[in-house]
Amino acid sequence: MSTQDQCRAARVPLDPNGEVLTTDTLPSPGLKRWSARRKAEVLAAVDCGLLSVDDACARYGISLDEFLSWKSAVGRAGLRGLSVKRVQDHRPRRVERARKCW
Repeated sequence: MSTQDQCRAARVPLDPNGEVLTTDTLPSPGLKRWSARRKAEVLAAVDCGLLSVDDACARYGISLDEFLSWKSAVGRAGLRGLSVKRVQDHRPRRVERARKCW
């Protein structure tokens, strides 16, 4: 049983490592740099009802689109999808047009 399944069954918010989440253990508001673990903790808190989506966006100063992109990344690639090393790694590559020389 995954931590998300345990969380939903018991309604106890668990972080990605299986530890109990509280508002005190959530990442601090005002973060400038987001690690994959911090993003996962916020997603877990919202999934378990510790925070609403609106509360999470307001607390951390993120847009709804950004929050939904985190959720989508987890759905596509698991927790690994939350770590962004370079933007190009997660975007489809553009096909360069052949350049004409005159």
